[in-house]
Amino acid sequence: TDAMFAELLRQRFELGDHDYGRGVSPDLRWSAKRMASWVSAIRPVCESAAIKVRFPDWSASLNEFIVLAHGRPFELADREALEATQAAIAADAQARYLGTCISLLSSAELVAQ
Repeated sequence: TDAMFAELLRQRFELGDHDYGRGVSPDLRWSAKRMASWVSAIRPVCESAAIKVRFPDWSASLNEFIVLAHGRPFELADREALEATQAAIAADAQARYLGTCISLLSSAELVAQ
């Protein structure tokens, strides 16, 4: 019910969700269009104050985030991926935070769950 999820909820069927009562089957295929829709829908989550308060610094918050978002223990490869992502985002701290959040919430591991 949190407003930060409104766009995800609005686009849920375009993103592959199902509603058997309405005759909408799940669609697990990913295309460039669906990936762009996902990033657009997930951006308000990453821009929300609630996420910034809970995870103010990805380097310090990564362990907790991985457990909550991916449902598994943190691994060294997660830290390496974070550092590579942050190194690739040549922007100010706010843009780097947003880009990192979007990449963490757009991983194949998370999206495929």
